[in-house]
Amino acid sequence: MMLFDNGHYNNLFTNPLSLRKIVPSPVVSMLQKAKTGEISHEAAMLYIDGLRGNDVRKDKERFYRWGGLQQHYLRINNGSPRSDHSLSVGWDRSLANELMKSDDRISLRQNNLFRIGGRLQIQADLSYATKMLRSSLGISNYVTYPYTRLFDDNSNSIMVPYLLNPDYVKSLTKSKLMDWTLNPFDDLGQSQSRGNIDHMAANLTTTYKLMEGLNMKLLYGLETQKSKGRALYEENSFFSRDLINRFTQVDKDGNVKYIVPKGAIEDRSYNEMVGHRVRAQLDYDKNWNDTHKLNLLIGSEWSDRQSQGNSYRNYGLDTDVLTVKKVDYVNSYPTYDNLYNNAYIPYSGSNSASVQRFISLYANGAYAYKGKYILTGSMRKDGANKFGVVTNERWNPLWSAGAAWNLSKETFLKNYTWLNNLRIRVPTVLVVISALERLVIRL
Repeated sequence: MMLFDNGHYNNLFTNPLSLRKIVPSPVVSMLQKAKTGEISHEAAMLYIDGLRGNDVRKDKERFYRWGGLQQHYLRINNGSPRSDHSLSVGWDRSLANELMKSDDRISLRQNNLFRIGGRLQIQADLSYATKMLRSSLGISNYVTYPYTRLFDDNSNSIMVPYLLNPDYVKSLTKSKLMDWTLNPFDDLGQSQSRGNIDHMAANLTTTYKLMEGLNMKLLYGLETQKSKGRALYEENSFFSRDLINRFTQVDKDGNVKYIVPKGAIEDRSYNEMVGHRVRAQLDYDKNWNDTHKLNLLIGSEWSDRQSQGNSYRNYGLDTDVLTVKKVDYVNSYPTYDNLYNNAYIPYSGSNSASVQRFISLYANGAYAYKGKYILTGSMRKDGANKFGVVTNERWNPLWSAGAAWNLSKETFLKNYTWLNNLRIRVPTVLVVISALERLVIRL
């Protein structure tokens, strides 16, 4: 109250037009009414004293609940000398602390391994998962004070000031507008978000033994993901009522024209991704009497991932018969009582598409002598369309080499039993990027 007495809030009340969009605290609002003589000073003090026993934290507790997580899992295995099989099913249910927010995930996975002869193995893996997301889109960014009440003495939810001055909103009660007040607790159930994500991955791996220690491996992978989202703002939600009221036009004869049609507002989105992956690889692993050990690997991998999506908004949705109404996004319209000057109806929609391609050539090897002295090396070259728009910058080569000395296996340290693992490693890594090469040359 000291700030009010010292004139800190005087500028808020100098312009009645701008005051319509100013939401002062209840205390400041009462003090201003007492100052202008709208109510007595005693009535203002009595109202302010009544606020001292309020605690907004207690009211906020009703917007939350005990969260929880349930996980259910079942797996079945079966095998024989020629094949192995496994099937698993899972269900996860998560309840968030916020009311009306939860998600469910159902997963299915099957693995199969077939042995054909003594040289060929075929592994087929399939996984599928679907996730369902639910939450409320009710208005939650309203301003609260320590003494703000969200429920009355009978535990009924009540309105709170939001966006517009509560006295101005009260003056519109007898107008032909929709209710412009915000009841945060009731608004939770008037706006909902629903989402579904379906993901499927399939991998087929073939391993063939060419000779002792030398294997050839071929892999093909398919991945798809589809996601759908829906945000529904019922006609009685504050989000819909606010937009409808903003653009409502009332002529001198009291005729009403709804530039934003009455009804629910709906936002929908859809995204789809399809990916392919192919890998070819040769492995060589040989051990000569535990003296010499050689491991070599060379391969290549190709991947292609394409995705596309779109989103759009429907106005004037009738949720019973699923009809929508057209709106004019091109022209601007005056807002009610010139609250926001001329404005365009908010547009929500997009289209997207992307392609990601990746190619990798790689090789690495390791040689060990009696497990004491180890030499390693690797080379690879990766290319992708996302590395840069210049063709020469889409390939990134790199190589590395290293050496290690396992001192703990030397005879001169065998008496030191407390020192059971001591190794010296000397790694060397070099990454060469074409853009970086040109920079180094210029320097």
